[in-house]
Amino acid sequence: VLQEIRNEFPYLLVDEFQDFNWLQTQLVLKLQVGVGRVTAVGDLKQSIFEFRGATCEENYHIFLEQFVDAQVEGRALGAMETLTTNYRSHKSIVDLSNIIALDTVDEKDTQLRRLLTPSTALDTAPVVPVTVWNTRDIRDEATTISSRIKAILDKGDCSASDIAVISRCLNFGSYKPTGAIETELLRKGIPFVVRGGHSALKSKRMQLFMALVRIIANPDDDIAAEYCLDELVQNIGSVSSNKIRGLGKDKVRRLSLFEQMTHASTNTSLLTKSARTGLQVFLGDVEKWQQLMGDKTLEWIIKDIFAQYILKVKEGDEDKDIGASGKKGDIEDPLLDMVLAILDSLYQTPELLSASASAAAGNDSPCTMELLQAYSSHLCLLSTAAEDKGKLKAAKDQKPAKYEGAVVITTVHQAKGLEWQHVFLNHFIENMFPMGYRGVSKADSLRAMSDPVVAGQIARASALHYREESRLGYVAITRAKVGLYISVLDAYPVFWMGKIFDGPCRASRFLPDIMCTTSSKKQRIGY
Repeated sequence: VLQEIRNEFPYLLVDEFQDFNWLQTQLVLKLQVGVGRVTAVGDLKQSIFEFRGATCEENYHIFLEQFVDAQVEGRALGAMETLTTNYRSHKSIVDLSNIIALDTVDEKDTQLRRLLTPSTALDTAPVVPVTVWNTRDIRDEATTISSRIKAILDKGDCSASDIAVISRCLNFGSYKPTGAIETELLRKGIPFVVRGGHSALKSKRMQLFMALVRIIANPDDDIAAEYCLDELVQNIGSVSSNKIRGLGKDKVRRLSLFEQMTHASTNTSLLTKSARTGLQVFLGDVEKWQQLMGDKTLEWIIKDIFAQYILKVKEGDEDKDIGASGKKGDIEDPLLDMVLAILDSLYQTPELLSASASAAAGNDSPCTMELLQAYSSHLCLLSTAAEDKGKLKAAKDQKPAKYEGAVVITTVHQAKGLEWQHVFLNHFIENMFPMGYRGVSKADSLRAMSDPVVAGQIARASALHYREESRLGYVAITRAKVGLYISVLDAYPVFWMGKIFDGPCRASRFLPDIMCTTSSKKQRIGY
C-alpha cells in the first residue's frame, strides 16, 4: 500500500508544518523517509495550536534529523531555505517581533535556534507605527482605543474593516476583556464585528433587555413575549406556560401571546394564585412603562427596566462581566453602560429617527413610543451586525453608514493568517498577555518543594507554556501593517484578579523595557 501511494504521489508539499500534530508528522515520515522528496513550509514562531494537538518542536526536530540534516551515501539528503523578508509590516513592527521571537524557542535548543533568523522589512515611510500607552483602568483603555480608532477613520485613510482589536481571549472566567471597548465603539457610532467568540450584545441579560424593550414597544411581538414569559415572569413553570399558550386557539381571531398572558392573569381556573400574581406584576410593569411615555425620558425608563428585572437575572456561564468593576445596580453596571451608550449613538444618528422620534431625542426630552420603537430597532440591528454573518443589506431608504465596513474584534488564534492596516492590542499585561501558567495543582506545588523530579516537570511544562505564549505574541504583533497600538493597564481589570495573581499588575514581558512608559517600568520577569 505504501509503495502504491508513493508511486501515485512521488512528491509531497506540506504547508503550515508548524501546526502538524504527531500523527500527521508520522504520515509524512512513512511516505517520504529514505526518499526525501518532501518540502515543508512553516514558521516555528507561529505555532499556536498546541491546545489542538500540534507538536511543533518535536515535529521540527524529526524533520531536521530525517530530511534536512540526513546523509545518504555521504551526501546531504536535504537543504533548508530561510525566508527573512517581511512584506507586510513596517520596520518598527518587525523589529519588535524579532525581539519576541527570541523567546519562542528554548535558548538551549541549538538545533531549533538556527531557525530564528531575524526578519527584515522593506523600506517604509518615516513614521512611528508602534505606540504604547498606559491606562488607569479598563474604561480609560476603552476610551483611548475607541478615540484613536475614530481619529483614524475620520482621517479617511482606511475603512473600519482595515482595523482590528486583537485580544488574547474574549472570555476570561467571568470577565470579558473587550466588553468595555465594544461599549465605547457603540457610543461613538463605530460598527464592529466579533470573531472567535460572542459579543456582549449577545449575552443573556442583553437579550432579555431587548425582549422587554420590544414587548413595551409592540405587545404583539410573540417572540419577545415568549422569551419574557419563560425567563422573567415569576412563578411560571413549564406547565403554566403551556396552559397560557393554549388559550385562544379555538377563537376566530388568533390571540397574541401577550393577550393570552393578560387573559390568563385573571383566570382562576387555569393558573394558581402565585402564577397569576407573577403575570399580573409583569403585565402591570409593561403597562406602567407604556403609560410613562410623554412623562419620563427614555434613559429613565431604561434604568427602571434594569432595576426591576435585568439586575435580578441570574447570570449563566455565557454572561460575562463586560468591563466594569462596580457593583450591579448603579451606573457602573457594565451592561447598563452599554445600553446607554447605544442610546447615545442613536441620538447621534438622526437619520435613524422619524420626525416625531427626533423631537423626543435628547437626555431631557420625554420619551415617545416612536423613539422607543427606534431604539428597539437600533438594538436589534447592532446585535445582528455583531454576529459577523456577512454584510447586512441596507434598506432601500437607509442612508449609507458613516464608516465603511466594521472594526474586527478578535482573538489571536482567529487572527492568524490575516492582516490589517492598524492593530490594537488590549490588556498587554502579565497573566493576560501572556496568560499565566495555571497547569499545576496545589498538591503538585507542595510536592515540588521536596521532590526535584516533580519540580523539574513543572518547570519544563511552564517553559513550554510561555514559549507558546511568546508565539501568540509574535502572531498578534505581525498582523499589523502600518500601525500597532499597545495598551498596558496600571491595575488588573477586575478586583478578583488581584487576589489570584501574585504580585502587582505589570506590563507584559513581551514589551521591552525601553518601550515601557514611566508608569509601567517593570522588573523583567524571566522564564
